Parts: sequence; structure tokens; C-alpha cells
Amino acid sequence: VLQLGQAEALRLTGAPQKAVAILQDLQTNGYVTARGALALSLFQATQPNSVERDALLAHLEAHQSDSHPQIVLVRALLAIEQLDADQRLLQHPRIIRQLQQSAESGERIAHFTLGILYSFGQLTNTDMDAAAIAFKNAAALGHIEAMACFADHLERGLGVNVDYDLAAQLFYRSFKLGSPWAYKRLYDQGRSRPLAIM
Repeated sequence: VLQLGQAEALRLTGAPQKAVAILQDLQTNGYVTARGALALSLFQATQPNSVERDALLAHLEAHQSDSHPQIVLVRALLAIEQLDADQRLLQHPRIIRQLQQSAESGERIAHFTLGILYSFGQLTNTDMDAAAIAFKNAAALGHIEAMACFADHLERGLGVNVDYDLAAQLFYRSFKLGSPWAYKRLYDQGRSRPLAIM
């Protein structure tokens, strides 16, 4: 259990390759609950169409009937990655359902991905209300870029009431946790710290 927690911490802090090594060892030793975290770590640690991605595809093939939320999420992310524009229009309901299922289980990447899709009208109609909710949920679960995205919605009143103070706090928190976009937004606004936090 400690190793699983360590692997999850590594994945969430931007070191998915290290998480993969721990999780593969756990799975080899019969720890079946590592399968979902391993799938998500492999996805984050590899590039599309790379040789390394084969390990992820093999893992999913071995668990093709598995409905573990993290495995469902990875299938949805892979589907988005692999489809061209016309195919996305045809298959979007299934992908959105998979992401919503993973989001309901508390996967912050699923919430964040839904926020991006709703914001830009990819796979679904543009829906700023739904995007704001998705970013807010992901931010509450600690997703660094989601904090900045939700701050942007708060600052511009996209799907939520304008709240400059909360936006400033979220931009600054996201910046402190390492978000390049939050840093750029704060820099562009001509301040190194949001006024609401000074």
C-alpha cells in the first residue's frame, strides 16, 4: 500500500516514469489494484506512436474487459489522441461518457480533460458552464493547470460570476506549484504576486 501511494505521488508530481517502475514491480508481485495507476502512469510517461507506448497498449489488451476508472480514462484519452476530426464527431458520445465515468470516480485528469473539451468545443458543443465546473472540480483535486484555467474563467466571467480575488489566489497558487501558464498570466498582468494575496 505504501508503494502504491508513493507511485501515485510520483505520477501526480510529474515523475510518471518512476511511478511506472514501482507499479510494474507491484503488478509482477500480484498486486492487482496497481493496474489502473499503471495504465495512467504509462500514458503520461510515453509519447503517441512511440515504441514505449507499446507497453501501455499491451497492458490495456491484458485488461480489455476491465472497468477500473483509471483504465477507462486512459482508453478515452487514447481514443481522443488517435481519432481524426471526422471520427471524433462520430465517436464523441462514447468518449465523453468514459471521461465522465472517470471524473465521477475522482480522477482529476478526467475533470481537466472535460474542461478542455467543453471550453474549445471538441467532441461536444462549447459549454462554458460545464467547463467551469470541470476545471473547478479538477482544481479542487489538486490539478495545477486546472487551477489556472478556473482562475481564467473567474477573471473573465466564463460560466461563473466574476471573482477577481479568487482568480488572483488561484493563479498565484498554480504559479507556486509550477504552472508556466499561470506564471505568464501573472507576468502579463504586470505583477509578480496577485494583489489579493499581498
